[in-house]
Amino acid sequence: MRTTSLPFFALVLALVLAACGQLEWRKPGGDGTALAQDLTNCRLLAHDKAARAGNIGLPPPVSDPRFGPPPGPSLAEQRLQEQQAVDACMRGKGYALVPVEK
Repeated sequence: MRTTSLPFFALVLALVLAACGQLEWRKPGGDGTALAQDLTNCRLLAHDKAARAGNIGLPPPVSDPRFGPPPGPSLAEQRLQEQQAVDACMRGKGYALVPVEK
């Protein structure tokens, strides 16, 4: 039994370590200046979109444990949605996330 679990553990460990690698945005023919400008623009657009949806700038709702959690997305969910909007914007501009070359 132990000989079977060792290769499985090694595989899981390798996958976890691979997932921890750094990624960066790259576009064929793109340079660092264009990347910085596009990333800034995408972040501003995502932030504006979230603000228009009412997800940013409001204090967290006060919750009463008797009635369950407050309605609407949590702060973590809001940030995740904003990051997904940035990712979609960058992909729309032709960028792809690739591992950082060391």
